[in-house]
Amino acid sequence: MDMVLFRLALEQSPLSIQIFDAAGDAVFANAAWEKMWESERKDLRGYNILRDPQIEAMGLMGMIRKAFEGEGTDIPETLYDPRKNGKEGRPRWTSGVLYPLRDEAGALAGVALVHRDITGRASAAEALRGLNTELEREVAEEERRLRETAREIEMLSRSMSQDLRAPARHIGSFLELLRAKAAPVLDAEGRRYLDIISDSVERLDGLITDLVAFSSTGQRELHKMPCNMNAVVAQCVRDQKLALSGHGRAIAWEVADLPECVADLALMREAWGHLIGNAVKFTEGTPGARIEIGAERDPAPPGAPVYFIRDNGAGFDAKYAGKLFGLFQRLHGAQEFPGSGIGLATVRRILHRHRGWVRAEGETGKGATFRFSLPA
Repeated sequence: MDMVLFRLALEQSPLSIQIFDAAGDAVFANAAWEKMWESERKDLRGYNILRDPQIEAMGLMGMIRKAFEGEGTDIPETLYDPRKNGKEGRPRWTSGVLYPLRDEAGALAGVALVHRDITGRASAAEALRGLNTELEREVAEEERRLRETAREIEMLSRSMSQDLRAPARHIGSFLELLRAKAAPVLDAEGRRYLDIISDSVERLDGLITDLVAFSSTGQRELHKMPCNMNAVVAQCVRDQKLALSGHGRAIAWEVADLPECVADLALMREAWGHLIGNAVKFTEGTPGARIEIGAERDPAPPGAPVYFIRDNGAGFDAKYAGKLFGLFQRLHGAQEFPGSGIGLATVRRILHRHRGWVRAEGETGKGATFRFSLPA
């Protein structure tokens, strides 16, 4: 009666079960085995697991023999195809366990193989490996394109620095010669034309300088280190005060204690230089000009410091805030506030290279606030 119940339990098991005698010949398979392999039990007649060439080729025969020596073992994920042995069925990915079966005297009576179908999972893993391979190929191709673009930008930068600057300086030099020779015979309108040309050449030279600097921020290798932001800002403020000396401008500076960050020191100096220079420029003509520099804590995880610079100068229309960081984007005329429209684009590039962000808030006639943060 116990044997009948045992066979019934095997038959009803949702797991595929095969039983082999001590010599390795198949003597039983349950309904789950038939369903998994889309085969019939009669196809197992004459099958001996210890003489299966496919198992031998997969390098699994050693662990199979261990089970027939009385040692249970796990079968790793394996792709098995019955058709390679001339049997009916379909190829399946399986994993399983081999259990030695013993008689009442403890002698080995056979081995049970319990295994499950993992074809869906294995297929998904294979598809994922394929996707990863394709992704790696695409990333490599993208890196190649980026290197090529970097080389093109570097060549353009050299061209701007040499091929464009030389003609601009030649124009400036000949303009001064022309001024020296023709000034005595030119009327006021003619002299005004010369001044306009001179100003334009100066602006062109400044624009080329800014473009070269903008290009270099994307090419320069990052050298991250702990940065003392207090020292960086103090130096930039000193530079601005020195540049303003003798111009009769009075600015109230409020600089709070700033937390340290990890960044490229040279690029941080450049970013702060543009931001502080902008604040100085756009407070010109503002009675009681004031510039405040400080830091807040980002409320979002991981709570990195958020640095800010706030002024009470010309400000800007808030609806154009996003436009400020575009290359050559200006919200004020060159006659009103000189500049190339490259400084804030450079700031954004520097922050993005550090995987940080920069934002602007402002109101026309009431000043502007710029905030930026770096990864904690």
